[in-house]
Amino acid sequence: MNESIEQEIKEMRDDLDEIRGMMVENNKMIKRLHSAYRMSAAISIIKWVIIIGFTLGSFYYIQPYLENILKMYGSINSLTGGVENNGGIDILNTLKKF
Repeated sequence: MNESIEQEIKEMRDDLDEIRGMMVENNKMIKRLHSAYRMSAAISIIKWVIIIGFTLGSFYYIQPYLENILKMYGSINSLTGGVENNGGIDILNTLKKF
């Protein structure tokens, strides 16, 4: 009877060692997943910062050209009534200024 108890204890220790090994392996996998998640989040943040920075930078660079185009459109729009009266000479002069 004493041998059967010792055998059960030995089996329980073996099972416990197996469970401990699985826990260590799971812990390593969870740490790898967590570090991969952090890296993915950091790359995603950097990606969006670059996209937003590029958009704002390009708008800053293009803004003077856009303002000139809008001024030209406004002046052409205001001269549309004058085209009928003087044959479009004012529009040509306005376009030559730009």
